[in-house]
Amino acid sequence: MRDTVEGVRRLIRHLGFHLLSPRPIHPQADPESQEECRRYFSKLARQAIPGDVSPGDVLVQFQDEARIGQKGMLSRVWARAGSRPRIRRDRRTCYLFSAFCLQTGAAIGHVNERANTGEMSRHLADIGEKVPEGKHALVIAGGAGWRRSKDLVIPDNVSLLRLPPYSTELNSSETVFSVLKHRHFANRVFDSAGHVTRVVQEVWDGFVTRKEEITRIAARDGRCCEIHRGGRDG
Repeated sequence: MRDTVEGVRRLIRHLGFHLLSPRPIHPQADPESQEECRRYFSKLARQAIPGDVSPGDVLVQFQDEARIGQKGMLSRVWARAGSRPRIRRDRRTCYLFSAFCLQTGAAIGHVNERANTGEMSRHLADIGEKVPEGKHALVIAGGAGWRRSKDLVIPDNVSLLRLPPYSTELNSSETVFSVLKHRHFANRVFDSAGHVTRVVQEVWDGFVTRKEEITRIAARDGRCCEIHRGGRDG
């Protein structure tokens, strides 16, 4: 029997197969929903904002959060049957809440150790405080639970337009996060969670002053949407 198993193993390897770790398959976005969002963006935006707000007074902002840092993993350990060993997992991470306005190049955000409804409410409050008088912020965001919670507090001068599920490619903030991570956070080791937070805050404080660069990075292939210009639906 053992010789048979070994023979099968050799045959499998000879055919080019190896024992590999599989990658998870995530749910796919609905292409039709994405196309509908692109095609009818102007219409969806007008439905999201209050009726007394003029489309010309709307500032479109793309919003998201990025988790930055290091997160240790747990593996199997020897322990008595029936027991449940507990091991502290090393977490050196923080969340960067941010929103980018492609019309003005303004970036609004804050660094925090968690992502939840309270922090999202705080983020929207920050956006609302920085909206110029007479203007209205339309925040384009994904559908995470803390953006859908009934406890979420949305200022009067801010409206949310949620993207279709699994449609990160429709969110310009993903482009900005990718640039920030590659420039400042890739291939480095942090000493502690506090070290991560300090570094992210320093990088963010410097980045928000470069409005032209923010606009250039974020405005790509149909993502720079101004509802007063309209989409293909006019």
